[in-house]
Amino acid sequence: MSENIAVGVLKGEKVHVEKGSSLLNEGQEITLFDALYLKRKGLLQVMIGGREVSDEEIINASSEKLFWQKYVVFEDLRKKGYDVGPSPFPLAFYVKRKKEEVSPTLLYVMVEGTEESFGSLLSVLQAARSTKKDAILAIVDATGGVSYYGAALSRLEKKL
Repeated sequence: MSENIAVGVLKGEKVHVEKGSSLLNEGQEITLFDALYLKRKGLLQVMIGGREVSDEEIINASSEKLFWQKYVVFEDLRKKGYDVGPSPFPLAFYVKRKKEEVSPTLLYVMVEGTEESFGSLLSVLQAARSTKKDAILAIVDATGGVSYYGAALSRLEKKL
């Protein structure tokens, strides 16, 4: 096995790194999104019970609503050079450029043709506004393509 391939163990909804690499430290815990991304790039081997797990087993280990669609957005952003991290909101990520200290963006994932409550979208937009972050909607279509749209709350003032 190459020195550049880390080995992790699937434990619940995290992967615990047992053999580090130049990218991952031994003892580090990573999200299932990171684990699947690194596994698909050939940089991480994910194990359970002494055997390597499949991509599907990693996906099924998550209780995330729409895990695959969120992963499609996660992978697209990582390929474009962004750091993508978990957010306290369902269907959302924090996103930043690799050189930035703090995430300037809250990204909300939606799936084309799927109903989403206005309340959950509104809570993300309010959180973005209150934390002075940009809000971006990532819309995943049926073919796995992703479109990104800026979003903001605005208030129409009365004209006298």
